[in-house]
Amino acid sequence: MSHALAEKDLAHIRAVLIHLEHRNDRISADGTNGGISLDYWRSRIGAVLAIPLLPASLQKQSRALLERLDRLNGEQRRYVASP
Repeated sequence: MSHALAEKDLAHIRAVLIHLEHRNDRISADGTNGGISLDYWRSRIGAVLAIPLLPASLQKQSRALLERLDRLNGEQRRYVASP
C-alpha cells in the first residue's frame, strides 16, 4: 500500500469512526455496529501501521484512531453493562 493510499484509508476510517461515535448506543455487546466489528477497523489501521517506512504523521494519525476505537469500545462496554 502506498503512503497516499494509506492516507486515504485513514481518512475513510476517521469518517467511519465519526459515524460510530454518534451512533454509540447502537453498538452491540459483541462490539459490532451494523455487522462490522470494531476489531475490523482496528485491523485496517494495523495494516496501515505495518507499511514499511510509514511517515511519522501517518503513524500519529493511526495511533490517534486506535485510541478513539479504544474509547468507543470502552463506552460500548459501559452501555452493555448498565441495566
